[in-house]
Amino acid sequence: MHSARAARIRREPDFGRRALAVLLVVPLLAAAFGGAALVGAVAVSRSAPTGERAAVVPARQTLAVEATLDLCTGQSAPGNAPPRDCSGQYPSGVAYDPAQGVVFATVLGSDNVSVLNATTNAEVMNIPVGGGPLSPVFDNATGTLYVADSDTENLTAIDASTDRVAATIGLGSYPSAMAYDPIQHELLVVESQTDTLQIVDAATGQVVATVAVGSSPSAVAFDPVTDQAFVADLDGGNVSVVSLGTDAVVATVPVGQAPSSLAFDASSGAVVVANAGSFNVSEIDPATDHVVGSFLAHGLYASAAIDLAGPGELVFVNQLSDNLSLFNATTYGWLGNVPVGQGPQSAAYDPASGRLYVADFDTDNVSVVRVDPAAPAGTIPLGLDPSAIALDSATGQLVLAVPTPQNLSVVDPATGRVTSAVPLPGVPAGLAADPITGQVFVAQPEPYFANGTIPNTVSVVNLSLGTVTRQIVVGDGPQAVAYDPSSGSILVTDGAASNVTEIDPANGSVIANLSVGEGPSAVAVGGAGDPTFVANELSDNVSVLGGTPLGVVGAIAVPGGPVDLLELPGLDRLFVSEGFSDTVSVVNTTSDRLLSTVTVGLAPGAMAYDNATGDVLVVDSLSDSVALLDPATGAVVGTVPVGPDPTGIAFDPATGTAFVTDRGAGAVSILGMQNVVDFPVRFAESGLPGGTSWSVTVDGATLSSTGTEVNASLANGSYPYSVGPVSGYTATPATGTVVVQGGGSVNVTFAAVGTGPGPNPTPAGSSGFDWVPVAAGLAVAIVAAVGLLAYLRFRGRGPRGGPSSP
Repeated sequence: MHSARAARIRREPDFGRRALAVLLVVPLLAAAFGGAALVGAVAVSRSAPTGERAAVVPARQTLAVEATLDLCTGQSAPGNAPPRDCSGQYPSGVAYDPAQGVVFATVLGSDNVSVLNATTNAEVMNIPVGGGPLSPVFDNATGTLYVADSDTENLTAIDASTDRVAATIGLGSYPSAMAYDPIQHELLVVESQTDTLQIVDAATGQVVATVAVGSSPSAVAFDPVTDQAFVADLDGGNVSVVSLGTDAVVATVPVGQAPSSLAFDASSGAVVVANAGSFNVSEIDPATDHVVGSFLAHGLYASAAIDLAGPGELVFVNQLSDNLSLFNATTYGWLGNVPVGQGPQSAAYDPASGRLYVADFDTDNVSVVRVDPAAPAGTIPLGLDPSAIALDSATGQLVLAVPTPQNLSVVDPATGRVTSAVPLPGVPAGLAADPITGQVFVAQPEPYFANGTIPNTVSVVNLSLGTVTRQIVVGDGPQAVAYDPSSGSILVTDGAASNVTEIDPANGSVIANLSVGEGPSAVAVGGAGDPTFVANELSDNVSVLGGTPLGVVGAIAVPGGPVDLLELPGLDRLFVSEGFSDTVSVVNTTSDRLLSTVTVGLAPGAMAYDNATGDVLVVDSLSDSVALLDPATGAVVGTVPVGPDPTGIAFDPATGTAFVTDRGAGAVSILGMQNVVDFPVRFAESGLPGGTSWSVTVDGATLSSTGTEVNASLANGSYPYSVGPVSGYTATPATGTVVVQGGGSVNVTFAAVGTGPGPNPTPAGSSGFDWVPVAAGLAVAIVAAVGLLAYLRFRGRGPRGGPSSP
């Protein structure tokens, strides 16, 4: 068994169980061909008190299927209903009437328009129209619905107030898509068979212009700012820009392969195009008619695109993957998918109710999708496959190891843009940044080298110069890299050689080769004087390194497949993620004893520490999520969904933000703090006389009390404290560190000077009589007597200048 696993380590930069999972899941995906489910608010639970948690930022929308309207029965059911077949209604498009709260669905199977009540989600009636109705558009100004009848070569106009056909407009060709110009009250009709755009006066029903566009036009969108129509040319890979002032093509914009749908984003003023053939999205600036950006798509063949009117976000309807994809057009951020019915064709959005209506062609229904604001979801799309990530603490930039193309990419998290890319001589695995020299060390295992001439190396990258300055030969199959701040050396795990190589970054020389367990996959370096740990994936243990020179001083047995380590020296804790057993083990670093093992998501791997919340963040690569662990108890306190196939994580303590590489999405998920909550921290004293003032200084603030408690309010974390002096008393403990995890407490014992905190032994030669309390009692008696005399004198004086009281 171990030999088979060793072979796997030599061939994969991120070893774990994903290869096995792919073998099992791909046949299921081929059968189901469904999209990944995401979006919804991040659900996190924890025992009270609650409030602080990681959440994906900065999206403002999320999608959830609220109901499914069955066109076969005319009734709706909550949630995403299972697929069914009822002799083929085949809804092809939807439009929404906000004045009456009515949804119109064109139904190909019965050549009619189904009228749906948006409040009850029930069918009200059917309106017969021409053959092959599709692509409905609604004119809010006149209350008129226009339907393209693809089989009968005409348009049908329906009066929405009476639900009756008001007019039939002959075209002489077969319309396939349509948009509406509310400024000129013109219909923009795409004719895919004649490769033209027909412009129809909605008031007269006359065709006022016919414009030749590209090959096989598939979609059209209207830009009210520039008064232009944008037509997607499916076969040509272009978008034709038509001036509606001159009724002529003024530009042809190359985009991706097979552009299938497009939309005008009102918030950014851009036209966004979904390219079904190249699986990406292009953004066109209408002012210049040039592509200004593109990002990776997350669906198959987007048949429609919907602007969510305001937040800079768009929904693409993915016909082949049976889902909706949510994008942020400003940041090029993919925000997740939500499954709907089978074969979705079209969608209409009601911004007032926040609902999206989707025509599900193959399942004969309309999905009612709720669009919720303030949803915690957001990513940095890269179009790359980042496998590992580190933070350049000096610049705040993200450094990504990218196997394809093999380079080191630097990303500005503020803008989400790749600012530079350094080519590497081999495919990268792990990496680490040296905050002192600004260098990045990248492990490159031999099987991934492009030319195979320099096997098993670590590349030293100077980010400021943008070049590889040195190649250091290490052991077989280097995987993980770590920087040791106390010695300034670099440690590299040689996964196939059961070895750890220690490197001097100043000259690139190898200081030592340390034999550890089988398949070392990760290394964790503690502070000065703390041990270093190595996870041995194939030995199911953790090697303990220490001493000068560095050597192996012990081993700790853990469950199957340790793949990453996280050491918290301040808490004397080491966290070990075990990809084969779906667990995380907690080890006491003082005693090297296994304290507990907790089950998390599938195939846990990379880890990071959130110093703001005190949470340990664990990337679960097969669950597409990040688990949040309480380091004090080792319990899972929450889960945050991220993009597909997450592999690495980096945390920025300056901003309280975590970054997760979503290799399956070619993106980086951004996880930040929301609503950081302070928890009660109690300092309780014993031993002081009642009413004595005492104080505690914690987190830079001095708090005092004359009672038995000093109460603070602090976020999760570790805080040094000191107890203020009280005359005549000593405090135990006088200083220390309070660890806050959903709250905290410290007991302080005061003892009178000379007594100590407990019973005192009788000094030699003493009678055993303690004079301190006697002296204290005598002082109290004297003060009381003086006070009594003063009171009696005051009572005997009476008012000034008058006789005394009898």
